[in-house]
Amino acid sequence: MLNSPERRSTRKPVALALLIVMDTEGEQGDEAVAEALDLSEHGIGISSPAHLKTGQLVDIRANEGLGGPVRARVVWVGEPESDKQYPAGLEFLSPLKATT
Repeated sequence: MLNSPERRSTRKPVALALLIVMDTEGEQGDEAVAEALDLSEHGIGISSPAHLKTGQLVDIRANEGLGGPVRARVVWVGEPESDKQYPAGLEFLSPLKATT
């Protein structure tokens, strides 16, 4: 679902290591590793062992490709894959200036 008609911008395949910092009741909480699968100006597709919830706010941190920490909202979470990784789609609260 890289470029479905509902998307505001085209997603590009990427492979980036991420750190996801999850909000718990308005405060930063647990951290989890994740892998970015695709990226656009408005959002990112990830795979992570974290149990994210639709509507949850997170901070996304990467060593490259994002230009600093990015605030996002979890839009959807899929069923876990065979390696216990959950696919998820996140929407940036503010669009990125440029993507990799």
